[in-house]
Amino acid sequence: MLILLFLPMLSNPGITNIDNSGAFRFPDSKIPGIVEKNGFVLVPSHNNSFYDIYKDMMKNGEPVVLTSDLFLHTLNHLFDKALINIEMTRLSPELTALTKKMYGYSDGINKQYFETALSLIDPDFSSSHSRVKKELNLIANADGIHTSPLLGIKVDYSQFKVRGHYTKNDTLKRYFTCMMWYGVVRFPLKNKKFLKMAVQQMKTLKKNQLMDTYKEIISPIDFLVGAPDDVSPLMLNKCTSPITIEKLRKLAGRIIPPGAEQKILYTFIPQRFIPDSYMFQMLTYNSVITYTGKDMPFTADRTYAGIQRVFPRSLDLMGVLGSKTAVKVLKTSGDADYENYAAKFQEMQKWWDAYEKGTIYDRYLEMYALMLREDIPTISPTHYAFKRLNTNCGGWTELRHHTILYAKQSYTMGITMVREKKKPVVYIEPYKKSYNKMEEIIQGLITFSTDDVKNDLINFDEIMKRIVSIVKNKKFPYTDADQEFLIGLPPRLKSLIDKREKVVAPLIADVHTDPNSKTVLEEGIGRPFLIYEAFNTPRGTKLFKGAVYSYYEFKQPMKKRLNDEEWKNTMDSKKPVDWMTKYILW
Repeated sequence: MLILLFLPMLSNPGITNIDNSGAFRFPDSKIPGIVEKNGFVLVPSHNNSFYDIYKDMMKNGEPVVLTSDLFLHTLNHLFDKALINIEMTRLSPELTALTKKMYGYSDGINKQYFETALSLIDPDFSSSHSRVKKELNLIANADGIHTSPLLGIKVDYSQFKVRGHYTKNDTLKRYFTCMMWYGVVRFPLKNKKFLKMAVQQMKTLKKNQLMDTYKEIISPIDFLVGAPDDVSPLMLNKCTSPITIEKLRKLAGRIIPPGAEQKILYTFIPQRFIPDSYMFQMLTYNSVITYTGKDMPFTADRTYAGIQRVFPRSLDLMGVLGSKTAVKVLKTSGDADYENYAAKFQEMQKWWDAYEKGTIYDRYLEMYALMLREDIPTISPTHYAFKRLNTNCGGWTELRHHTILYAKQSYTMGITMVREKKKPVVYIEPYKKSYNKMEEIIQGLITFSTDDVKNDLINFDEIMKRIVSIVKNKKFPYTDADQEFLIGLPPRLKSLIDKREKVVAPLIADVHTDPNSKTVLEEGIGRPFLIYEAFNTPRGTKLFKGAVYSYYEFKQPMKKRLNDEEWKNTMDSKKPVDWMTKYILW
């Protein structure tokens, strides 16, 4: 026998200042009181898709808020879609062709270096060289830091664990491991053997007219993520003969931030310098030293040098970008209790303000900074600051996930309800300046993308232009035409990114490695939370229901870096970040 459970209509229960609460059927009687106190509350869902959650909301007829999380999520997946498209159609074939030619034109240790790369990217090629085979075994095992049998230098082979979107097919997997070989195996150029090896790679590119092909591979990465801070063939090519370590140090000094340790290292295709990794590097040991608190915080661990700050937190980044709430949490949790943390933190704030921002990645961080500061008509700004923080951390996690191959990671030194159908009233979280910055990012991606993805980005750009226009008018309720547009928006957004496979929210990215504890810092998002949040509108204080990120931050053994598939199977055993738990109604 089928039994339908009807939840009671709670007529304005506990909410004295919100005049539309009678429009909701609350799944828990505590919700109204929490919203009245904090301005919002998060409720776990059982759905992996933002778009499907909103589809159900629109059917229910309750007042709906289109959150900044929804737009960020769509932007991030269009970014990822554009990146996958160019990797599959252009970068992977070009990298394969370049690697074959470099292998054919090289000799000695360089031939074995490119033989390793060719073995990784070309499924039809296999090496017979014993040292290359040993190298490939270490890459396949991906279980930690070992001495390279080919080069005799320490390499973090756990970085070869295929993750991010690169688990989708074999072509992307091979491209990932080959690019990782070119990016994380870094030659110390103070060693004359490696300087000679690097110079020979540059000369091989020039002699065989391969430098333009090389530039075609790295130019999209430069545009999206940023410039390298390792020496590359291009930098060697700029250096006047004879090439010396002193000349390279001067060239590298144009890229390496002031105060950073200038180890002159070379990679064939370097990973990119990104501001957040630099901040993490400068806010952990040995830039930040000596724990001064009592209880062991998240960032600390025992080392041979005592208790040190071996892990950063996403809150470090958000604090530097302007979140006073992030700074407060860091202080109350003990994560700022280090001898010189405050001084280094201020140094990072000044550095970020002066930093020349130009890449798509930089624009993302600028957008997050705007979202942390922009005025929003919430009924409780102090509590809503935590919602902002959660949104930014979730969006940033997606960004790090999508750029995991190219962004240089920082390291520490050493019940179905039957209801009358009606149209929902829809509201937009009014982040006008942040949405304008989002448009800048979209327009940058349009110039970068191939036709297939470009059309989707153009459509999203048109959507965001209208969103900005609606928010800019500061009128509510919106016009009938705008309401109809917003009601139909979630399936339109879904259609932009969901054509070939269902796009779900849960994903994971490791962003920092501590070789001392052999542990990595994982940033994850899980199933979206439902949010009930109240805003002061021109028609009074109103309550709306939407969807937001669920955000996780935890440590994981280096040997077990997680990919998306593993995260989806284990995320139910984890809890979201501690600073958001008071806002979650389990």
